[in-house]
Amino acid sequence: MKKLQLLNTSEYLTDQALRRALEGTSYRIYARLPLKAVIQREKCEALSRADKNFLNTSELDFVVYDEHSLPQLAIEFDGPSHEAYEDQQARDIRKNRLCQRAGLRLIRIGDIHLEEHDKTTLLEYIITRFVSWQVEKDEILAEINEYIATLTEQHFEDLTEGGVLDPDIDPTFTFDLRHPFLAANETANRLYTDFGIVSRHLPSDVEQQAMQRQRVLYLCIAGGRTDYHGHYIQVGRDYNLLQWFNTSSGRTSQETIHEVRVSFRLRWTVPVVDDYDETEGPGKYWARTGKLPVAFQDLPGISMHDLAENFCDYLALKKTEEWATQHVS
Repeated sequence: MKKLQLLNTSEYLTDQALRRALEGTSYRIYARLPLKAVIQREKCEALSRADKNFLNTSELDFVVYDEHSLPQLAIEFDGPSHEAYEDQQARDIRKNRLCQRAGLRLIRIGDIHLEEHDKTTLLEYIITRFVSWQVEKDEILAEINEYIATLTEQHFEDLTEGGVLDPDIDPTFTFDLRHPFLAANETANRLYTDFGIVSRHLPSDVEQQAMQRQRVLYLCIAGGRTDYHGHYIQVGRDYNLLQWFNTSSGRTSQETIHEVRVSFRLRWTVPVVDDYDETEGPGKYWARTGKLPVAFQDLPGISMHDLAENFCDYLALKKTEEWATQHVS
């Protein structure tokens, strides 16, 4: 007989990242919980024999509970076998589907979420945003409602044209501005301190003051693009490092002295049906069957598109820092 290790290396790193992100909060993380201890079949709810057996024999890698002992979020770490073996994919789909039916949010992560960037990870960023949204959402909504109360009927219609919220009244946009990838701010501060390079990730008062100088090096967004590949979303962004001149006459001139292009890919959806072909597209499958074949990994406070965009900002700042080390005195 011998003792067994509870977590493998990747699961241990996941556990440590989750605990760092939840430290000081009322949320708690538990590992290797039986699935039947987290979700349960309702009375008279129909389940296939295979689903019943899976519910009774499977487990979840990690589950985040709130202060009322209610499960809020499940995290599954997917190693290489989850892409390579059909039987493993079938088990993943069944777990995705059961969690969706129970209303339990589930995120599937991989090694990319555990890589350290200036002492933080993408997984910590996801969990921190998830927790922060629960704390800040009411305040943000109150601020927006107060602003809406000052608008004319026509102005409000303009801000909601086509059923799309203008950023001025979109709570998720406001929240996103308040929560960039933490390492991006730290890198931006180094860029400014070491090389005098200004970016929007500096505190607003520092940025405004710096932009009044006669000569400014300013890193700005020049363009962006978003592509969808199966269950993944890929965001690309272009940045220009401008040399900006403020003249005594009040005119400004600028020239591009360096260009940066970055892209980043994140898992956006997970399948919840066995016969879904990624090339068909969720919309076409829904039109054909009346069922949505995927569950989205976007959560309250967490948009995978926003996460990828914010991480692109960080990558651009890091690349600019590497370039400035060699070219800017």
